[in-house]
Amino acid sequence: MLQRLFAIALTLLVCGCVSIPHQAGPEKQFKSHAGRFSINYLKDGIAQREQGGFEWKVQTDSTEEKAMQLSLLSPLGNTVVVIALNPSEAQINQRASFTSPNQTAFAPDLDSLMQSTLGWRLPLAALLPWLEKSPPKQMPADWEIAVQSRHPTDLPKLITANNARLNLSVRLVFEE
Repeated sequence: MLQRLFAIALTLLVCGCVSIPHQAGPEKQFKSHAGRFSINYLKDGIAQREQGGFEWKVQTDSTEEKAMQLSLLSPLGNTVVVIALNPSEAQINQRASFTSPNQTAFAPDLDSLMQSTLGWRLPLAALLPWLEKSPPKQMPADWEIAVQSRHPTDLPKLITANNARLNLSVRLVFEE
């Protein structure tokens, strides 16, 4: 599961940066968030930890499902993986994408994309509303997500997501 993602990360450290092709169409307005992430999980009964940085761009000029791009960075700052959501994509099965040097995958939504690439559903879609101080109406199954603290500007400072069934916890620390 995670081992495959982090094997990709190591490959990217050697290969350099990944870029997402520009999509034609009206220009979208995005707000950028940056910070650090850590993921704790069990593998073969042994506690594992992965960490790095992130750059998260979220569309601000839409009242419908928002486009977004999440770049996961190695501890050295290199782009490891780019996960994107483009709800205006004409082909439904390509609205969500996962791009790394070794793999490109598409899916109709973020949950399906995470399931196909990681082997379990990382609740990215459920995390997006927390950035705007509006928790989702329905939490993903088996996940507990909470904003632990906020910056004075109301931007989350620390978001935690835990899944006891998967023995998995994620921490996102946002820079102001």
